[in-house]
Amino acid sequence: MQQVGTGDCPYLIEYYGAMIDTVSKDSCEFCIIMFFLKVYSELCICMELMDTTLRRFYQTMHQLGNIDPNNLDFLVRRVIHNIASALHFLAEKQYLHRDIKPENILVNDRGVFKLNDYGTCCDMNLAQTDPIGTIAYFPPELVRNPPAPSSIQGDMWALGISVVETILGQHPCPLSNGIERFLILTEWNRDILESIIPDDVRALILQL
Repeated sequence: MQQVGTGDCPYLIEYYGAMIDTVSKDSCEFCIIMFFLKVYSELCICMELMDTTLRRFYQTMHQLGNIDPNNLDFLVRRVIHNIASALHFLAEKQYLHRDIKPENILVNDRGVFKLNDYGTCCDMNLAQTDPIGTIAYFPPELVRNPPAPSSIQGDMWALGISVVETILGQHPCPLSNGIERFLILTEWNRDILESIIPDDVRALILQL
């Protein structure tokens, strides 16, 4: 977090610092602590304040209904630009994120989308093949046997799925789970997007 959350990239959540908060069981009658512990410690991470996640944002948007196509077009372009810029910055630092999904994309009251949660980041030169992340957003190469090493292409795939989810108001394969969801996704009808967004944006999403 110290290396990527420095504030050098406007589309990554800024990291301010961390501390261990230790509370004595005997010093606070309001602390709910397991009875056999004398001291309770928490790791407190101080990060930039944001307003909500992309998931909650798009859920509210679809609940309100009557979505203006121009506004949806603008939203999709902004999400892609902001998060792709964040991934480009990480790649320049030789890092992969490995868990791109709507819950890890935050937005503030200025409409800026930022990437969060660096716990799954790894050095892109270490050829990581462990299936880290959320399977609903895994790229094809991660579910092969054996899986291919993580790559920037995997992060971009997950961004594409997240954007499609934002457009539709749900994951492209909402009723399936695990590997079944992935297999259905590879055969998903991409023509569904034709009547919703402009051709150039659709083409961009399908390239992710």
